[in-house]
Amino acid sequence: IDSSEYKHYIFGLLFPKCLSDQFEAEYNNVKKAGTCTIYKTDRYYEFR
Repeated sequence: IDSSEYKHYIFGLLFPKCLSDQFEAEYNNVKKAGTCTIYKTDRYYEFR
């Protein structure tokens, strides 16, 4: 298999992982700083 055929699948899997890691880092920064209230709902986190 040529790399140009499967690279789209690999990048497609890495993108959500990168977003998840960035969100977790920012979530921990906000939580540690205590600058806002974090509301956990069934589907997402809401920062106020």
